[in-house]
Amino acid sequence: MEFPSVLKVAVVPIKYVFEIKRNANGETEISGMEASFLKILSSFLGFKYDIIVSNEYGIPFENGTWTGIMGVLQKGEADIALSISLSEGRANVAQFSKTYGKEDATFAISKPETSIDDFWFIHPLDSITWGLIFVSLVATSAALSLINKRSSIQMLSILLSTLLKQPFTNLKPSTLLALWLLVSTILAFGYSAVLLSNLTLPPKQKDIRNFEELSEAVQLGSYQCYAVRGSVMVNLMRTSKQRHIRLLIDAIDKNDWFVDNNELLHWEKMAKNTALIYHRSALEMFTKRWGSEGYKISADVFVSMEYAMALRKDFCCTDKFDKILSRIEAFAIRKIIYDKMLLAVGEAHETSSEDSNHRPIKFENIKGLMTAGLISYLIAFTLLCAEVIHFKRNQN
Repeated sequence: MEFPSVLKVAVVPIKYVFEIKRNANGETEISGMEASFLKILSSFLGFKYDIIVSNEYGIPFENGTWTGIMGVLQKGEADIALSISLSEGRANVAQFSKTYGKEDATFAISKPETSIDDFWFIHPLDSITWGLIFVSLVATSAALSLINKRSSIQMLSILLSTLLKQPFTNLKPSTLLALWLLVSTILAFGYSAVLLSNLTLPPKQKDIRNFEELSEAVQLGSYQCYAVRGSVMVNLMRTSKQRHIRLLIDAIDKNDWFVDNNELLHWEKMAKNTALIYHRSALEMFTKRWGSEGYKISADVFVSMEYAMALRKDFCCTDKFDKILSRIEAFAIRKIIYDKMLLAVGEAHETSSEDSNHRPIKFENIKGLMTAGLISYLIAFTLLCAEVIHFKRNQN
């Protein structure tokens, strides 16, 4: 049978993958990785094409009908669709060419930010160390007050000044005082070193590396996770034998964390504490566009899916597509197209990458310290008033 001169091609418009525009003359222009692939097929086989736009790849209904691209093929409204992931359900409504690639289903995630809170100046020492310092401070001041015949409050203030490396006078030399000075010196220098290192390079939140950790973070409410509506991986997640995968997709279903491919076109960046599950190649494109330094693509893989051309059931010439696809695969033409596209996206969205770890200290970062300082001044003023009252009473 003669190969058709015009084919109806069903596509989902995705930035850098398959973009559709109208020129000044009203003619349709296509660009992107899959568009370049379609042009190569058109050149080899000598056909023209009409583009049929859909907003998703398709999900099945209980009555056997499909939405999206698969539904268009099922109804015979399109002849072919490019690079569709294979599944048993999809094979029931369309025929497929030979496979010519494989995609990993993984996730991209916004990199954790530095964790500076209101009381960052407390973090260099843990709660047990702070407790031991307080107990030893009170006990030592009580003992030294007996040796030096001074009030406990006065001795406590002197010992506090030694922690701040302030000078003191008129104390009797003793082994206890020498030990305290040694300990206070070690504590002061150790605290200062850790504090300065945290200010220079603040600690980050825990990095999420795999699907299990992502599922746990979503259950705890610290992260949101989106999936692409109508993608085959969503159905595979729902039937997965891994409990953390089922918990993850249950959370996505419950909160309706689904995004259409059209919506992804308008994402300028991914929000903080957010993950997106999709094909690795598409995620590489998106993160290049958003700014690679702010995002990480996991090395973990939920499933690897082969893809091929999907054709309507009664299409005549699948074998001709198979021959051309074998040649394209042999010369790694798709990889060449992808590498060029990834490089172009990276160059188009190059930004001066400023190290996000090095940022000025803002008021939000020191308000805890200022609050603690004000409380300390109030306590000191209260103690001063108490000492003045006590002194006047003793005079009377």
